[in-house]
Amino acid sequence: HTAYRRQRQMCIRDSRMDKAKNLLTNEALTVQQIAQMCGFSDFSHFSRYFRKQAGCSPLQWRRKMGEPH
Repeated sequence: HTAYRRQRQMCIRDSRMDKAKNLLTNEALTVQQIAQMCGFSDFSHFSRYFRKQAGCSPLQWRRKMGEPH
């Protein structure tokens, strides 16, 4: 049961990160709005979590994705 619960939580976190990364490409939304849309009630927690998972802040991600390739 514990392994299943842990795996399920990881899937939820992964989908929240995918959603956040996708929403960050929409510059009409603030990072605070995106945090709320992804289920984070605390912006600071979202920012720390995003940095831990993506290796950069949400704003850095947004800038990086907005650069021409």
